Formats: sequence, C-alpha cells, structure tokens
Amino acid sequence: MEVNGNNWLCLSVFAKKSDWHFLLMVAIKPILTLLEQKGELISFKVCFSHFGGENIGIALLVKRSMATRVAKEVDFLFKDFFRRHDLIPVLKEGPFESVFMPYPQNTVQYGLFSTNDYNSQLSEALSRTMIDGLAEDKIDDEMLLTFSVYILFLCYKAMMPAEVNIVEYYSACTAAVEQNIETYDLFKSKHNELNLTLREIFNDLDQPFNKNGLHWLSHWNIAYLNALAGATNCFEQLTLLKKTEGLLKEQLGLNDFSHGLLKYFLHQIIVQTRHETQRA
Repeated sequence: MEVNGNNWLCLSVFAKKSDWHFLLMVAIKPILTLLEQKGELISFKVCFSHFGGENIGIALLVKRSMATRVAKEVDFLFKDFFRRHDLIPVLKEGPFESVFMPYPQNTVQYGLFSTNDYNSQLSEALSRTMIDGLAEDKIDDEMLLTFSVYILFLCYKAMMPAEVNIVEYYSACTAAVEQNIETYDLFKSKHNELNLTLREIFNDLDQPFNKNGLHWLSHWNIAYLNALAGATNCFEQLTLLKKTEGLLKEQLGLNDFSHGLLKYFLHQIIVQTRHETQRA
C-alpha cells in the first residue's frame, strides 16, 4: 500500500499466543529498533490477530525507494530469529475454527492484511506501548482487557473537564447493552468481580508513571495529549476517544464482547466519579 510516496510493508508473524510476549521482546522490538537506527523506518504498526491462526501483524512504513531492500532484510531477520531459537514451522492440530487451514506457526507470511493508516502517530504510539507493556509476561485475554482499561481510562482522565458528550455517549452504549439481558448480566457480573481493581487502576493513573510501574504508558500518553491539543471542542474530543476504542479493538484483536465490556467499565467509572463529585 502506497501513501504519499511511501510504502506500507505488511507481514504476519505466526506464533502461539503464549509465545507472543517473547516474540515482542526478543524479535520485534530489536528489529524495529535496528530499522530506526538505520533510518529505514518512518512509522510502524503492530496488531494481534487470529486470522489464519495466531499471529502478530506488523506494518512498516518505509520510503518507496527502500521498500524492496527493507522487505528482504526483515524477512531474513525474522527467519534468523526462528532458526536461532530452534522454532521450526509447526502446523497446528485440528479441529480448526475455519474451513481454511491455518498457516504454520513460527513462519512469516505476506499479503494477509493491508493498511492505509491515517492515524499513524496514535497507532505507532499504541504499538510502542504494546511492546513496552506486554512483553514481559504471557499474553492472555485478561491481560489484553486490563491493558485496554489502562489506555481508555487514561484517555478519559485527560478529557474529564469536557466530559458532557462523553457521558451521553457511554450512557447510550450501556443502554444498548441493557436490551440484551444475557449480555448485560455478564457485564454486570464481570464488573462486580473487578470493581475494586478498576478503581485502583483509575486512581493509579493520578500518580507519576515512573513511581507506580506504569512507565510503559509514556509513549501513549504523550501521543494522546498531542492529539487532544488539536481537538478544539467536545465533539472532536469524543471523536478522538472513539478513535482510540477502534485502535484498541483493531490492534489488540479484541472481540466484540471484550470491546463492549471495555466501554461498560468506563461508563461505570464515569457514573461513580460523578456521584462522588456531586456528594463532595
């Protein structure tokens, strides 16, 4: 995909989800750092995916004149990583969720997705935050949801003085969920289970990141505040928050249930904090 004379190179690195943290730390981060140090990388985007099997999608924005050379270099680096760590191609055993055979694990595939990302600063910042925040422990659905909560709560805190449209939007989201009793009961049950944890996360974000182990949020915080500075009214701020929701769903591979649960959690925090403010 070409954008303003530059090319997006898109590849999918297939590996077990339980190995994604290792892949982020030992392969993806060093390769991206090398490309940046050599001046070959303009921007990048990382996405977790299950299309064709568990994989991490990586989109690299490079100058068109460098595209072929960078593609060959990246292909060599990933294949060398698999070789050095004795990670041979393995075809996952069935049954399969799709009628199509999955791609072998520990391989690199091309052309399975594309991007014409016009939000490259935010998607790159989220990608860096994913690498910094998710590379130390095995990644599972609970970790991805918790990571998303930190990101979305941080965004809301940056926008609280202009929150009227935000309250109306998330109230409408919850009202829509209430129409499905089964889903709504699941959301309420999950919130009751995690309510104290959610409040701790919300309160943690008031402290300096370097004092409470949240240094991994720094890239996202800077990029979001820069984007927020260009939002001149409540509507544009809400649009930016909704854009963040979309990036979280896309880049973390959240399913519809987790995405809806994330919005429900934020609405409950909004309701609680507004009630506390009114009582004070």
